[in-house]
Amino acid sequence: MAAPLRPSLLPQCPACARRFVGWGLGNARPPRQQIRGKKKRSQGPLTMPVKLLRDLTGFGKAGAFVPITSGQFRNDWYPKGIADYIPHRQLKELKLQNVPFERNHSYVAPEDMETPPEILVEPEEVAKSTPLMRLQHLSPERSVELLQIFIPARIDFYRQPIEAEPAPAEDRTPAVSAAASILSAAAASEKSKTSASASIFGSVSTSDVATSIRAVLAENDEAGRIVLSDDDVQFVRQTVTISEEKDRVKHLGEFEVEIHIKGAPEAVKRIVRVLPSEAGKTP
Repeated sequence: MAAPLRPSLLPQCPACARRFVGWGLGNARPPRQQIRGKKKRSQGPLTMPVKLLRDLTGFGKAGAFVPITSGQFRNDWYPKGIADYIPHRQLKELKLQNVPFERNHSYVAPEDMETPPEILVEPEEVAKSTPLMRLQHLSPERSVELLQIFIPARIDFYRQPIEAEPAPAEDRTPAVSAAASILSAAAASEKSKTSASASIFGSVSTSDVATSIRAVLAENDEAGRIVLSDDDVQFVRQTVTISEEKDRVKHLGEFEVEIHIKGAPEAVKRIVRVLPSEAGKTP
C-alpha cells in the first residue's frame, strides 16, 4: 500500500490544487480535433457566369449563360471568341430574375453532328447504270409476252382417283344373265366416259398452278423477274360440268385458268389438266 502524501507536499492554494488535479487527469482526456474556421475552409474551383458567343457542344447555344472557371475563360474562351463577360448591371438583373446559370450537357452543336458521307456519282456512271435499272422493272406488256413464250399450253397435274365400290354380284338365270351382260357392257362404256370426272384424293389449287408457273419462269433470267402471286391465277371455266370451289378443283379433267399481270389489258389463258396418276408419274 502506498504511503500517504505528507501535508507539506499538498498544494496550499486553490490554483495549485486545480493545476494538480488537471495534471493527473490530462493524460486521460481524448485528443482534441482541430476545426478549421470558415475563412480557412478549402474552396472548390472558382467559377464565373459568362455569355456564349457561339454554339458549343456540352454547354449550350449561342447567347446562353453558363458557368466556367475563370482560368479557362481568360486563357482559352475569351481569346478565341467563344464567350464574353457579362456586364455587372446585366448580371445583377439576371440574378433578380432567377435566371439559372447552367450548362446543357446533352446539347450537340450542329457542326458536331454526324452527317452521312456524300456519295458523288459521275454523270457517265449514271448514264451507264440507267439501262440496267430499266431492265429490273419489266413492263406489263413484256411480262405478258414472256408468259406467252415460256408457259406451256397445258399444265399437267397427276392425282390418284377415288375408285367407286363395285356392286355385289347377284344370282341370275341364263336369260337374265345375257341381258345383264348387255347392260353391263353399256354401263362400262358409260363408266369410261364418266371416269374422266372421277373424284381425286386431295385437290389442285391455284397455289399449285402458280408454283408450277414460277418454276418454269425461273429457268430464264428475264422471265424470273416477273412478280406472280397465287391470287394472280384464277380458274375460269371447267370443261367438266361439276361444281368445284373457286380456288381449287377436286376432280379429274381439264380446267381453264387465267394468269393476270397488274397493268396488262388482257390475261394469259392456259389449260390445267388433272390426270390419274400412273407408274412413273409423280403427283
